[in-house]
Amino acid sequence: MSLISTCPPAHLSRGYTRVGSHLHCLFCDARFDTAVIHREDDVFRLPDKAVEHHIQTAHGGLFRALLSLGKSGHGLSDTQTAVLQQLAAGRPDKDIAQALGGRSVSTVRNHRFQLRKKHREARIFVALMEALEAGVPEEQQFVDFHAQMPTTDERTAITVAEDRKLAAKYFTSLDPLQLERIPKKEKHKLVVLRRVVEQVDPERRYAERELNAVLKPIHHDYAALRRYLVDYRFMARVPDGSAYWRIDGAR
Repeated sequence: MSLISTCPPAHLSRGYTRVGSHLHCLFCDARFDTAVIHREDDVFRLPDKAVEHHIQTAHGGLFRALLSLGKSGHGLSDTQTAVLQQLAAGRPDKDIAQALGGRSVSTVRNHRFQLRKKHREARIFVALMEALEAGVPEEQQFVDFHAQMPTTDERTAITVAEDRKLAAKYFTSLDPLQLERIPKKEKHKLVVLRRVVEQVDPERRYAERELNAVLKPIHHDYAALRRYLVDYRFMARVPDGSAYWRIDGAR
C-alpha cells in the first residue's frame, strides 16, 4: 500500500515518513539513510534536512507536491485547486478573480471561506474515521491500496473477508504462493496482485530477470504478472525495463 495512505497525518504535513532505517519521500522514489550524513553539491545535510531539501528542489515544495496528487488524492475541485495555487503565489483576491476568468472578488472570498471551512471539517472527519475504524471488526475493514493506482472506484472496495475468500479461489497455496490462474475481473485481479507483490522485497530494485525469478514459481505466465504489477501501479520501472521496484517500498 502507499506510504501516503498509511503514514500518520503529521507525516503528510512534512512530506516524508520513516520506514526502518530510512526516511522516505512520499512523492517519489527517494529515500535517505538515517545513519549517514548526506552530501549534495558539496553541502552536507542531516537526513531530515536532506529529505526536506529534496522535496523543495525535486517537487517544488510540500504544497506543490501535495497538490500534484490530483483530485483522486486530495478531493479538491478544479476551481478549489486553482484558488489554492493563486493563494500560494501570494496573489490578492482581485488578481485571483481575474485568473479565474473574470469572477467577482466576492466569489473568490467565498471560495477562501469554504476552503477554511473544509479544513476544519476535515480535521474532525479524520478523528471520526479513526474512532470508527477502531471499533470495526477486522473482517469488515477494507484492505488498503496505494493512492497512485489507476483504478480507484468500487473495484477497490474490498473487505478483509472478501480478500481472503478471493485469495482462496485463485491461489492453490499461500505458502509458498502459487497462483492457479490470473483472473479477468479487475477487482479479483487486484486481490491477486496485492498478494503477489508481497513476495517482492520492498527494500531493493530488481533487474527484469531477477523479478522474473520471483514471479515464475508463482505462475507460469510470469511475464503477464510482471506487466500487470506495473500497469496497476503495484510496481514501477525505468522506461527501458532495467529496474523494477515496489511503489510502496524503499525505491
